[in-house]
Order: sequence, then structure tokens, then C-alpha cells
Amino acid sequence: MTLAEQAVSTTVIPYSVSGGLTHDGTTGAIRVVCELRIETETRVTVALFNPDNPALASAYEGAQRVVVVVAEDLRKTLGPRIESYFTTRAIPVLFIECPSSESEKTMASVMGLLRALGADGARVSRDERVLVVGGGVVADVAGLACALLHRRTPYVMVGTSVVSAIDAGPSPRTCVNADQFKNSAGVYHPPVVAFADPTLLETLASKHVRHGVAEIVKMALVDDIDLLEKIEEHGTALIETKFQMPHAPRDLASAILHAALVSYLRHEGPNYFEVHQSRPHAFGHTWSPGFERPLGLMHGHAVSIDMALTSAISVEKGLLAQSDLVRQIRLFQALGLSVLHPGLHDGALLISAQAAIQEKRGGVSLMAPAPALGLGRCQYLDEVSEPELFAAMERIGSLLGSSDGVGLEAFL
Repeated sequence: MTLAEQAVSTTVIPYSVSGGLTHDGTTGAIRVVCELRIETETRVTVALFNPDNPALASAYEGAQRVVVVVAEDLRKTLGPRIESYFTTRAIPVLFIECPSSESEKTMASVMGLLRALGADGARVSRDERVLVVGGGVVADVAGLACALLHRRTPYVMVGTSVVSAIDAGPSPRTCVNADQFKNSAGVYHPPVVAFADPTLLETLASKHVRHGVAEIVKMALVDDIDLLEKIEEHGTALIETKFQMPHAPRDLASAILHAALVSYLRHEGPNYFEVHQSRPHAFGHTWSPGFERPLGLMHGHAVSIDMALTSAISVEKGLLAQSDLVRQIRLFQALGLSVLHPGLHDGALLISAQAAIQEKRGGVSLMAPAPALGLGRCQYLDEVSEPELFAAMERIGSLLGSSDGVGLEAFL
């Protein structure tokens, strides 16, 4: 290889860089500008591990092997299918199991995975695309391990839950829980390619499908009114059939996943590093990071409570019609999602959560995404007072009758 070829040789294929340097001998200042270009792709496909489906293979053209980081609870069920898929293409597979429970979403799990990826027999190189297969916890833990390995090792993500298919999987945020709050330690490292396959959701427990649907509803409420109407019409069937939809129009489940991903990536993609806080996909994630773990809630239920609370605050501020709040609450109830929790009534968790998230977002504005002047559009709440928090909870409570607001199978 010539020096010129070495100069442009890239060891991490999905990325490219450009830039330059200026310096001033008088002042002693040296200024460097480096621009990193990241190209990613997310695909909705059906029967991804069917050997006749070339989608996954296209991400591994020329590969000498595939190192698969798979959720430990999926190794026995999906492992043989993955191995068969690559064996038909004469590509050997090495499996590494990854913890998949929320309690194991820790830096210790990341370090354990790093040791496995670097051990004899694996020794993943920094131009080797790791295949990550699992739900949201696996996406976060394995993604962070890949980010740290050789300081940036590419990976391909296959989401096996609703959350990892349309949110955590294609997300650039790879993170674990730490002392501050949920997901507080991590880096930005999106997958090279992310796959969403509705057939992989068929074996999920209903509680996991339901809490994942909350993330689809999230995008519909602040970005896509057509998607919202589809969820209102087909949401319960999505949960009951686990996205298989045998009596619905063909490809409806795939179309819903695709629409949710378009809404999510429309805003997430151009802002992978959260340079600014105009992020509609953070709807439902203002107060929930502070109460999800203390209350033992499934993530989707914490998000739906946050969404209901945020919309009720918008009504209090005169920014949203009461009828839109009622429409949202009724949808959540039809889907079995939570809208309130008795543990929030004294306000302590909400007040501390608001202080923490406002500090995280720069300390000036709360920047809480909320439906704007009708559903399907987004605005941002700059500040929320304690009286507004309590009034919003009271407003939600008035719509619940004898219910405490907790949805179906809401807890971990």
C-alpha cells in the first residue's frame, strides 16, 4: 500500500472524516476542524433470518465471519436460525451472550461484554461489524460495548422487541443506568444498519408488546396524525396479535413500524449527537427518567404517564384543547397503558425529576416536547411550575373515575 493509499484508507467503513488545521505562531494558537460524516440505514423487512431474504447478508458482504452478540434469553430460539442463515452463505458464526434485563443494564455488563469481544477466539477488529440481536437493554449494552471497543467498532442491530425495533435499536444513544438516573452514562454510537422485522415480535409477552407500542404512540402524538389514526384503529389488534395482524390488510404491521421509524429518524437522524434539544422524540421522557425505576414501571408505562402529564400541562397552559387530552387518555386506556400512578401524587418524584432533566438539557429551559395546538405536531414547554404539575395530575384524575390510572401489566 502506498503512502497515498494509507492516507485515505479507512478502518471504520461507515464513517468518513474531513477537516484541516490552521496555526498562528504569534499567538501560539493551533485550531483544528474535523468533520465526521456518519451514514446509517434502517430497514423494515419480513422474515429477516429466512435464508431466502438477502437483507442481512447485504450488510456482511465479504465477511470472513460474523460475531453475534445475542440476548441470553434468545440464544436457544434464534441462535440456530441465525447460524443456519449464515451457514448457507459459508460464513462461520461466533455467539456471545448478553444480559437482557433492566437490572443488568450496568457498566459491569458492558465491561463483561468487552472482555468477551476481546478474548481469544473472538478478538473483534475495529473494521468488523458486530451483529447485535436483542431488545432495548441489549441494544444499549452491546452498542456501548461496541462504542468503547477500539474506540468505535461498527455494529448491525436487529431489534427483537418493539422498543428496539423502532427506538432503541436505530438510536445513536448507547447507554446504561447509573446513579444520576436512567440511561445517564453512555456515548453516541448508532448502528451501521438497523433492522425491524414484525415476525420477530410474535413470541413476545403481551406486556412487552404493549409497553413498546407506547413509543409508537409517542411519535404519532407529536409528529404524525395519520399514524395516530392507524394506532387508534389497529392498536389493540397490534398488541393482541403481537404485530402479526392476520385479519388486517397485508403489510399493515410493517407500514406502522415504517411510519414510526420515519417520524423518529426525521428528527433523531440529523441530530445524532443531541447538539440541540429540539427533539420531538423526547416526548414522554421529561419526568419519566426520574420515576420509572423508583416505581418499578415498565419503560412504556412510565413514558405514557409522562405523555399524559405533559399534555395535561399543555391544557393548563392553554396550548392544547381538553378534547385532545381526552382523546389521548382514551387511547392509552384502550391500549392498556398507564396514565397516572399513586406514587406521584405527592409530587416529590416529579419535582426532583424535573430539576434533573432541566440540568441535563442545559439548565436554562425545560424543553419538554408536547403536542402543539392539536395532536400530531410538536411544541416545547420552557418551564412548568409546581402548581401546574399538581393541576395536571388533578385534571388527569378527573378523567379516570375510580381507576388509579395504572395500566395492564405495568410493572417489571
